[in-house]
Amino acid sequence: MYKKREDALATTTRATVPAGVTAAVANRLPVVGVLVWSVVTTPTAPVLLAAVVLALRAGAPLSQLALSGLTLGELSAARRTLEEVVGAPRLESPGTVPAPVPAPEPDRDTAGVRHGLVLTGVTSRGSDPVTAVVEPGSVVRVTGPSGAGKSTLLGLLMRFEDPETGSVTLDGTPLPAIALPELMRRFAFVPQEPTLFSGSLADNVTMGAKACPGSGPGSDPGDALATALSVAALDDLVSGRPDGVLTDTGSRGSALSGGQQQRVALARAVHRILTTDADYLVLDEPTAALDGDTASRVIDGLLELRRSLAGASGRRLGVIVVSHRPEEDWHEDARITLGRVSGPPSPGRGAAAR
Repeated sequence: MYKKREDALATTTRATVPAGVTAAVANRLPVVGVLVWSVVTTPTAPVLLAAVVLALRAGAPLSQLALSGLTLGELSAARRTLEEVVGAPRLESPGTVPAPVPAPEPDRDTAGVRHGLVLTGVTSRGSDPVTAVVEPGSVVRVTGPSGAGKSTLLGLLMRFEDPETGSVTLDGTPLPAIALPELMRRFAFVPQEPTLFSGSLADNVTMGAKACPGSGPGSDPGDALATALSVAALDDLVSGRPDGVLTDTGSRGSALSGGQQQRVALARAVHRILTTDADYLVLDEPTAALDGDTASRVIDGLLELRRSLAGASGRRLGVIVVSHRPEEDWHEDARITLGRVSGPPSPGRGAAAR
């Protein structure tokens, strides 16, 4: 995605220079013609002045015509982007998707597991097979070298795409057999690159949330917003701005720093947890843009949120996180390590991976 954006920007930049030169030349050509005509015919001063004024007016449409080529190029690039979006592969609805390709052999670690997220021999984009069990309510950290497929694995868990081989099940049901709205209801997700919208801080945090009575502490909309801001360490930002939660975030969050944008995305996920019955919080490098103290505060807040939900209603919130923070920060129950062999979990642990 980012490579395509860079290519589009480079193409526009390359087209801007010749288009600008052509426009400048086209704008001056009538004036040059008038100057040549004046040398040949030696007109009177009033006639020459009138000719120059008319030539300048005639040059403006020619300049716009030259720049229209740049606009046509941008329209062509937009059309290609639209075609890519329209022609992107679609995930089939339950009942129409073919059965997932089975793993080469049954796996003893996942056989008979009926609760939580279960990956059996899953591969995608040429990756090594991954077998793992993420039990409800566990904290599981996904580790591995850059390019090992950590973000891809998170996408497979939420069915952003289907695996090339193997299967992913949720509480014993294959993901393709679950309606997408029902599947999305089970997750709250924080991607690496936060997406913010023009509007207030409160608008961005509460966007897309629907109240779910009895979901736990903070189910009241106002209480949920305050709790989400506190867990994401944004309460200091709110108290320091005259508009509070109505502070304008700017276009795509331009009025906020990178770390503040990331915390807004975290607050949105927490608000979703508090106002819905989502079972899993999926985090992709959620503290990458934060300093050490703020990151520790956010992690502590998320872990305390899990304990509060469990104590108030017995709700078990699972956390699946890609992070390079020290493992003791997350108090992980288990780890999925990509790129090398990882031993099976201890009894009661949340995941095993190979």
